[in-house]
Amino acid sequence: MWTYKGEIKGLKEVGGELIYSRSIQHPRTCILVKKGFWILPLMHHCSRDLTAVKIKTSSGGVPREIILGSAYLPYDDVAPPPPGELERLVMSCRAEGTHLIIGCDAKAHHTSWGKYEY
Repeated sequence: MWTYKGEIKGLKEVGGELIYSRSIQHPRTCILVKKGFWILPLMHHCSRDLTAVKIKTSSGGVPREIILGSAYLPYDDVAPPPPGELERLVMSCRAEGTHLIIGCDAKAHHTSWGKYEY
């Protein structure tokens, strides 16, 4: 995956719906949802470094709603991880009692993890 002129490239041939914040020039997160799933993009939780969707599914005939998140935690961010936008998503899911699954690229070289040397 990469971005070109503000659009995510490299996933078109996979098929499905690509969710990300189209108002951001260089998004670093997205979620690819295969056709046939009911999804609701949670644009109030989407930014350059976070994408979130609500997906409806069923388990044993019982309908469920799950929030899926894709997060990028940059190594050079001045604030310690996790970023506020990710914390707000987690707190929102806790308050609503909604299950949350987050996939993330959490940079191991962030200064919060301590000094590193090569």
